[in-house]
Amino acid sequence: MYLKVPTINPYPHQLRMFKAILSGKNVMAIIHRRAGKDICCLQIWLLRALQRVGTHVYLFPLYSQARSVIWQGMDFDGRPFLSNIPECLIAKKNEARMEIELINGSRLVLAGSNNYDSLMGTNPVTVIYSEFALHHPLSRQYLNPILIQNGGLEVIQSTPRGRNHLYDVYEAVKDNPNYHVEHLSIEETYNNEGNPIITLEQIEDAKRMGMSDELVRQEWYCDFNVGNQGAYYTREMSDMDREGRIIELTPNPNLPLNTVWDLGGTDATSGWLFQVEGNYIHLLSLLHDTGKGLKFYLDWAES
Repeated sequence: MYLKVPTINPYPHQLRMFKAILSGKNVMAIIHRRAGKDICCLQIWLLRALQRVGTHVYLFPLYSQARSVIWQGMDFDGRPFLSNIPECLIAKKNEARMEIELINGSRLVLAGSNNYDSLMGTNPVTVIYSEFALHHPLSRQYLNPILIQNGGLEVIQSTPRGRNHLYDVYEAVKDNPNYHVEHLSIEETYNNEGNPIITLEQIEDAKRMGMSDELVRQEWYCDFNVGNQGAYYTREMSDMDREGRIIELTPNPNLPLNTVWDLGGTDATSGWLFQVEGNYIHLLSLLHDTGKGLKFYLDWAES
């Protein structure tokens, strides 16, 4: 018996992602806002579940987001997202746990990385991260070894939020032959008629409505060099970086070495090393990490 499974009519960049998954590659997709990232990933979620029997996790930054975006969400045409999974393929649903069991035995699981510990022991063979820049940084560190051990795949999709953990993972995998990587602004995405998905006129409308230049560069041009909106000196630091006014300094052995710290508990810890020379403060090094004990940071500062 053959089943006709309804699918989207993918944009060219989405089609490249589908082909990569079918060839057994992981996907890293840095793509601008409103380019159809989640509808594409929902189809990949189903594709992987039909391709390989196992547990397939679709992970959002928050559990509540998984429910509102996918479990209860609708597409541009007002159609429920879950209607992309044909009823004829569904053996049963668990409303409370947001899980679907398919007739081939695969499990589709929606979850939030704010409680990634709940996924330990589930042995997922697919993990899809929606808006990875907003995820708990430790979630992938715990889940990726599982995928490596069982030969699974991960899909990381997001729009940038400065040079945070998304940027670090992007830099680590962009030249890895096991990953298909996309980094696309509005100038590089098109619909099936060859027209831009987001036009320059729409961008100008957004700016007239109050969207800042920094947010335009981040959301529509996928610029990692834009700091988090609302942070101090975001624009000034971005300008300094682009203009080459940030240079590497070496410590002066004749001056005291100072440190300042923002100690994190459940969030990140940050520490600066700096020296004061006359009217100048020389910022030498920044540590930013999660999940480490105080001794780790003390050893780093002393080294």
